[in-house]
Amino acid sequence: MKLTRTKHILFVPAFLLIAVLACSQFSSMPETGQSEPTSTVAPSPTPTADPALEGILFTDGFADNSNNWHVGADADTETVIEDGKFKVRVLVPNDSFYWFTPPVSVSEVDISVDTEFTEGAPENIAYGFLCHFTDGDNYHRVRVAPDGTYAIDKSVNGEKAYLAEWTKSGVIKQGIGADNRIRTICSEGRLILYINDVLTADVADTSLSGGSFNLMVGAYANNLNDKNPVAVSFSNLIALEPQAWERPTESPLTDSFEDNHNNWDLFDENGNSAQIENGQLVMKVKDADTVYRVWPQLALSDVDMTFDVVIQEGTQANVSYGAACRYVNNDNHYSFHIDGDAYYTLKKKVNGMAETIVDWAASTAIQPGGGVTNRIRVVCSGSTLELYANDQLVISSQDASLTAGGFALQAGRFAIDDKPVTVAFDNVEVKYP
Repeated sequence: MKLTRTKHILFVPAFLLIAVLACSQFSSMPETGQSEPTSTVAPSPTPTADPALEGILFTDGFADNSNNWHVGADADTETVIEDGKFKVRVLVPNDSFYWFTPPVSVSEVDISVDTEFTEGAPENIAYGFLCHFTDGDNYHRVRVAPDGTYAIDKSVNGEKAYLAEWTKSGVIKQGIGADNRIRTICSEGRLILYINDVLTADVADTSLSGGSFNLMVGAYANNLNDKNPVAVSFSNLIALEPQAWERPTESPLTDSFEDNHNNWDLFDENGNSAQIENGQLVMKVKDADTVYRVWPQLALSDVDMTFDVVIQEGTQANVSYGAACRYVNNDNHYSFHIDGDAYYTLKKKVNGMAETIVDWAASTAIQPGGGVTNRIRVVCSGSTLELYANDQLVISSQDASLTAGGFALQAGRFAIDDKPVTVAFDNVEVKYP
């Protein structure tokens, strides 16, 4: 059996152009990846460290510009340091982003900063950090937007890819005057994002090393009806030496679906939906040969995920349910499928190319039919991919094609008959493997 998979898609900025800012000099470069113009960088002053902060690399309270940030005005931006803030204003949202070079250069860093969105349309701006930055074609980028979304992506030799696509998060304060504390750890092949002290993403990527970090501001033309300038201010910047990563023992996400506090990407479109009803996450699929997925605000590349699932409606041979991991988008993910007849499979999609890792097979560990509860566990840890049903190991496989992305619950319908499918999920627990 084969499913054609679709998903409820978040809007993401497209056709980005890069605008390069280095000290007092601007250059612009399209995302097609032409070579970066040569620029002359003024020597950086030696920062003064607070001896009370262990492992300090650099701090800036922006009381003055002793750290030689780019300030001034030109055709694209206005920047100034005043009132203890580094203020950046982009005059026209133009699908570009700008970076600002600090006075220290380190590749592994634990960096945090307070931000305040002060002007423009929330969907026309994003801000955060670049790390492992060497030039306009090579960097990791972490962005938070005051419309309540975040994203992590990379550029390697000009080839761009998401590590976590634009995701809605309830921890992000929204609108004019929104202040958000952003912390990013770039270390040991991981990019870990905290927003307002809440773990929001932990994705793995080892394609870049070396380089340094920068503040960044992106100005996008998502809202075509609002072409006003956009502005953000940065304050209380702290860069630390990152500590060695240790596996957290607590569960970063649990959900009994009394509400949507984990900010799952719920939807309701033309008879296909994912909604929280009666203490469950209920997914309904009307379209044949289709899978829908929903994900929370937390994105983890390595995940040990357990959940209860019940088929509420549909011919049992026509029902599919399960979970995805390393889910970046519909073109890049692993997906574990189980059908109502107690068959299972493991598939992957890499850059749009689908492949079966484990073909459909039956298991006595899975309870068939509707109205019965199956306890499902999915483990994605490094190259290890595992599926458990009711505490019994069903799949144990190895694949290293995908490293980044988050996780999702999924439900689907085959084309055996015309009856819609309804699947209910409950008691989700997500741990680090």
